[in-house]
Amino acid sequence: MSQRLSRRPSSVQYPHPRHRGHDPLGGAPLLLIARVPHARAPAPVATEGGLISPSILLWLFCAMAGGSAVGVIEVGAVALALDFGFKPELGIIFTVALCIASVCGGVWVSLRNRLARRRTVILFLAATATGAILVSLRHSVELSALGCLIVGLMIAPLGTYYSVVLDGLAPPLKRAEIFALLRTANSMGIIFSSAMLTWTSLPSALIAGAALLLIATLATGASVFVIKR
Repeated sequence: MSQRLSRRPSSVQYPHPRHRGHDPLGGAPLLLIARVPHARAPAPVATEGGLISPSILLWLFCAMAGGSAVGVIEVGAVALALDFGFKPELGIIFTVALCIASVCGGVWVSLRNRLARRRTVILFLAATATGAILVSLRHSVELSALGCLIVGLMIAPLGTYYSVVLDGLAPPLKRAEIFALLRTANSMGIIFSSAMLTWTSLPSALIAGAALLLIATLATGASVFVIKR
């Protein structure tokens, strides 16, 4: 017995293909997406070159030589007083002369408010080397105190020049590292002077500090008159 299946029309009505693209709710997610004008992916950061260049190394060496000259006076002040036959507490003569001259040099730099030229810096280094040589001679208290005054007077002008020049020579993303190296170089000079006073005698430490400043002066002069940098 065959049964005929009656086909009933389905209750679900599909839209005509021509009307499928006009559903207003279908485009809602597109309208809800946030739009940022001129949005671009960040550009890759370019890697910098080497941190240490010959010019940077030159000024770091000058800072180390200056720190050595200052350190040998500060650490060896008592030994210098004893060398002249004075009491140990009279070593303050040399440290006070150094500190007063350093303050005067800082005031002069603030009032002048100008960066020294490279050839002027060579004169500053030569003057500092001369002061260190006067101290190393140990001829008299007056000459040694004069040498301390000269060294102290040059601390601020040279330190200011080193900071400004290294700021210009350093890569933009590595300026903090360069300034850290500047402080490290100055500290290494002081450590070198302390080690020389511990391992050797006072005359040897004074001569070593003056020799470093003399080498720094000659190297800076060569960079100006020979290399033209």
